[in-house]
Amino acid sequence: MEVDLLHNSTDTIETETVFCCVLRGSIFYSYYKPGAIVDIKDTLFIFEQYKKATQNGPLRVLVEMGPHSVLDKPSREFLQEHKVEAICEALLVTSLAQRLILNFYLRIKNHRNPSKVFKSRKSALELVYSFK
Repeated sequence: MEVDLLHNSTDTIETETVFCCVLRGSIFYSYYKPGAIVDIKDTLFIFEQYKKATQNGPLRVLVEMGPHSVLDKPSREFLQEHKVEAICEALLVTSLAQRLILNFYLRIKNHRNPSKVFKSRKSALELVYSFK
């Protein structure tokens, strides 16, 4: 996670495993900390924060998974069953395992918005900023 990305962020909230905030340009940013095993409680926490942030309409979403962070099975199942009303979703990963899991998730979940997995922050931000 780079400090410049968080410059001018608002409503920063952090737990032991996740960090989320709204970045300048109406981007909801969620970061799974390195080595985190994200459980259903964390997943519901992020969904609740997004719900609060989108009271005036959907935002662009950037999710970054730190090295060796994973979602547990209940979290993956929850994400398969629940859709996020977003303008677009960019998912930033650090490992091949994360990339494979998230690409599979994107294939089985019918997204209403453009969604893509990236290994480069620059490419992920290009997608996010390309939508208004």
